[in-house]
Amino acid sequence: LKSPHCTPLPEVSQLEMDDDNPSDSDESNDAVDTLPLDELSHPSVAGAISIFIRHAIAFGGAYENDTQNYGWKAVSAIAHILQGDRETLAITTAGSSNAQSIAASIEVKDFIAAATTHFHLGHHSADKKKYCNTVANLLVRLASDCRRQIHSQAFGTVFNLILLLLLRYDSCRDVELCRATLIAVGLVSGHLSGRIGELLDLTETPCDAKDIYLMYTAKYS
Repeated sequence: LKSPHCTPLPEVSQLEMDDDNPSDSDESNDAVDTLPLDELSHPSVAGAISIFIRHAIAFGGAYENDTQNYGWKAVSAIAHILQGDRETLAITTAGSSNAQSIAASIEVKDFIAAATTHFHLGHHSADKKKYCNTVANLLVRLASDCRRQIHSQAFGTVFNLILLLLLRYDSCRDVELCRATLIAVGLVSGHLSGRIGELLDLTETPCDAKDIYLMYTAKYS
């Protein structure tokens, strides 16, 4: 049976996979970001990939050997398989405006909550700038891992995958739950591929994601 919470990926993605036979929630022990297990939906293709990215790239500093050496490589391989010969322009046209809207709505506390599961960051400081700086430092680590693990030509493919997954934001609960990690991966891959403008509208009113990105680029460049 198809998941009641998730509809198929938008037509632009043309993924040759479906959501049949979702995994039994009683057999899943993986919490997504900070939500309890009973709030997780049965994974669709997009939902399962979002959860995989959440653990494979380990936003928040869980520097186990697998995530340090293979996380971006694994995500890149999945992105190549799912994109196939689909045109980047079509993905951008379908996904950029939606991704910008989601990125503008996310707050620094969402990034901190996602990172806390591994990095044990506190929730009680009122210093928003300090939190943004902390997340920017985490992005620098992610970027270093990314450049070490995958070829520069793959940066854009990973970014395309993020745009496609975010198209499911309103229809798939698992994508929504993983939003902070997906945006973090998008900030890194978007910057490295020179396509950050498809995720952040740098001309609009400031938002937390933009503040974090500007701190990140100042550190990384």
